[in-house]
Amino acid sequence: CTIYPAWASSPQATASRQIRFVVLEETDKYEGSAREAPPDKLAEHRTTTYRHRRRVLAISTPTTKLGTIYRLWRTTTDRRHWHSPCPACGVVDRWTWESFRWDGRGVVREDDEDELLALADRLEAGEARAWAECSSCHGEIREHERLRVVGEGEWVTEGRAPGDRPDGRRVAYHVPAWLSPWVSFSDVVVSYLRGRADGDLTDFHNGRLGLPSEEITGTLEATVFERRSDAPARVVPSWATAVVAGADTQVRDGRPYWVWT
Repeated sequence: CTIYPAWASSPQATASRQIRFVVLEETDKYEGSAREAPPDKLAEHRTTTYRHRRRVLAISTPTTKLGTIYRLWRTTTDRRHWHSPCPACGVVDRWTWESFRWDGRGVVREDDEDELLALADRLEAGEARAWAECSSCHGEIREHERLRVVGEGEWVTEGRAPGDRPDGRRVAYHVPAWLSPWVSFSDVVVSYLRGRADGDLTDFHNGRLGLPSEEITGTLEATVFERRSDAPARVVPSWATAVVAGADTQVRDGRPYWVWT
């Protein structure tokens, strides 16, 4: 077995030889060339010679819905999630963020930064608990049961019964952090609480849930314009605390324009 390392930023490295097995790691961090196809496509082309004997494995923490790994997930019909049995009732189901419960949930205000951080500290210190709730019997799946229960689970194709697979050669797997031996229920909740306190849940969505972050775009509501001043031009209202100026540049008919406001 010969291993050929390559780097995504070099089209030559991903197009130099025919390869049967390709492993693409952290695809959402690839920076390709503007003159070439995306690095994952170039690497996949290297397996063409081997046809049905080839294997291409893409692994990555997702970033946004425009990222490579989410594109691959979205374009695969056999999308699988890990389902685990409840230790109390035996029902096999998928854990999602909605399954999570913790001490202080619904009590601590999510707009209070200090309370959120204090609860995160208590969870990290083991002074508060986090667990998953069964969607069927609503029983607690506790941390000391997590690894055993996960080990008794199975991959289930999205929208299908266990064991039922669609035809095709492509398979996608969603792996949230709590399937790992090194990430506890409390770790996931702490990431959420600290993200809420910081006003940035990107790491929680990407690194814990294994989901792409939503790209947020701001919109101006009508109330913004309703609040504009009625003062005439060149008059600064008495309630104003600062006078600011801005500039923008535009190009029309090949000529630059400067706009001052």
